[in-house]
Amino acid sequence: MQIPQDNPTNYKKLSLVFSIVFVLLIALYFLSQKTNAKTTFLSSSPELGKIVTSINAYGSLQPKTRYSILGLVGGNIQTISLRPGDKVMKNDPIITLMNPKLIREAEQVQLSLLGESAVFEKLIATQKMELSRQKAQLQLTEYDLTIALSRMLAKRKLAKKNIVSVIDLQEIELQYEKANLLVKLEKEAITALTVTQAAELKSQQFHLQRAEKQVELLQKDIDNLVIRAGINGVIVKLDSELEEGLSIDEGKSIGQIADPKSLYALLRVQASQASLLALQQPVDISLKGKSIKGAIERISPNVENSTVEIEVKFNEKLPDNAMTNMAITASIHIESVQETMLLTKLSHINYSGPNSVVVKSGQQFGTRAVTIGWVGADQIEIIDGLSMNEKILMVSPEKWKESVSE
Repeated sequence: MQIPQDNPTNYKKLSLVFSIVFVLLIALYFLSQKTNAKTTFLSSSPELGKIVTSINAYGSLQPKTRYSILGLVGGNIQTISLRPGDKVMKNDPIITLMNPKLIREAEQVQLSLLGESAVFEKLIATQKMELSRQKAQLQLTEYDLTIALSRMLAKRKLAKKNIVSVIDLQEIELQYEKANLLVKLEKEAITALTVTQAAELKSQQFHLQRAEKQVELLQKDIDNLVIRAGINGVIVKLDSELEEGLSIDEGKSIGQIADPKSLYALLRVQASQASLLALQQPVDISLKGKSIKGAIERISPNVENSTVEIEVKFNEKLPDNAMTNMAITASIHIESVQETMLLTKLSHINYSGPNSVVVKSGQQFGTRAVTIGWVGADQIEIIDGLSMNEKILMVSPEKWKESVSE
């Protein structure tokens, strides 16, 4: 009996079928994996918590107390006694100017004052003499009045005894009336003279005071030829173009003095983080390798170049080498008062405002618009768009859409 032999053709067909089935199974597996890729991403849910973080800021030291160095009068620079960096006490000379024209004007008004003073003294002497003369005249008329009264009384007695005639009596009575009238006129003349002299004196006093004021003002101008420090402090700025012999215009600002005891930190913070700032928040300021504690004293309401300006008051003494305009960095420590909705930071969210996330609802996935507040290194604040316990895929909407379309 003959044993049947294997058919090689059938064997090859069977192997081919198994191979095709195996490849199809592998393909179906990978296709299934891609189709369900959206379920393989990690997810996270919002939770309530306080924002605890630190904000970096940069800026410089600035003085609250400043004094502008002004050229109150014009002139040529004679000497420059002090330069930026020099410490000064109030009224210390900084620059001395020369102004020959101003000095000549001062001499002229001084001479004018002497002339007005002489006129005033002469007027006083003249008025005194006129008033004395007028009073003497009054005194003489009063003497005549007294004599006329005595004669009139005597005549009346004689007239009663018919020793003198009525005509003689009337004549003497008329002389009395005349003397009395002269006394009144002299008194009125003294009154009028007094009023006139007062007006003349007042007018001359005005001229004298004007001359004195001109002398006073020009003397101040001469004193201002020496430009002095207005406060105790350090000269932080002086016009670099100032040289001996050059001129300075009246009213020109040529520098600045700062009080080093009034230094504060003027910092700038990113506007996206400004909503977290509050007054009295603690701040660590790095100054020449030393950390100094402070607190926020003022927050500007304005945004400039995407930053917000803040002022920090120091709670510790500054190093002796601290100077105006010295660059500094700072770390602002923040802990929110109220709890807010926080979410694990997503790699595609790097700024506050409108953003999109992928939300899982049951077995369904979809993108949703959300509003982001604070953006930290590990967490973000959800202002609007999500509820507690919702599942958010830890992937950007773009990558999620790519995984779904593959």
